[in-house]
Amino acid sequence: MRPPEPTPRPARAGPDLALRKARAEAAAAEKAVAAASAQRLKECLALKATERIRHLDDPDLVQADRVTLRRSLEASLVPERRRIPVPRLLRRGQWSRHTRSFLIRVTLSPLMIGLVVVVGPWLYVSWQNTRPLATMTQRGLVSFRLPDGRKEYLDLPNGMTATVFDRSAAEPVIGVWYPRLGYATAAVPRTSLQFWR
Repeated sequence: MRPPEPTPRPARAGPDLALRKARAEAAAAEKAVAAASAQRLKECLALKATERIRHLDDPDLVQADRVTLRRSLEASLVPERRRIPVPRLLRRGQWSRHTRSFLIRVTLSPLMIGLVVVVGPWLYVSWQNTRPLATMTQRGLVSFRLPDGRKEYLDLPNGMTATVFDRSAAEPVIGVWYPRLGYATAAVPRTSLQFWR
């Protein structure tokens, strides 16, 4: 008869294995506590602000969730800022109505009325006192009298713009600017000018 085979002894749990097992259990417990705290925080956030104050030191909440609850209370105590209304998409007929009302408001604003009252007469007087302009419709050689009394002949091209000094004369008087001297004037046939106004 053969002697019985020796049965292997169970290996002793080393300190490393026990440490890993303890760490895993601690992580699982921490995760369970965090999940329970998150659930409790969700319940607390659903409460009114006055009731949330009572749960600031709730033992079921972890520190991070207590901070979240405290911040939610601070946010609810700050007065709500005035919201800027976002315009809705307007229907077809509303665009013209809104544009028309905006233009009426701008036209009747005090600033616009002040500009019209002050700037309008000034522009009118400036326009009336500005010499009219004319365009040459024919090319020609014209004798000009310079401000110092000399005479000079200039070949005026077709399409040249000149300042009109005397429009009412039979032959209107036009002027051409000479730097440092002033306007040189000459009478030209009315048919060779096209007045701007």
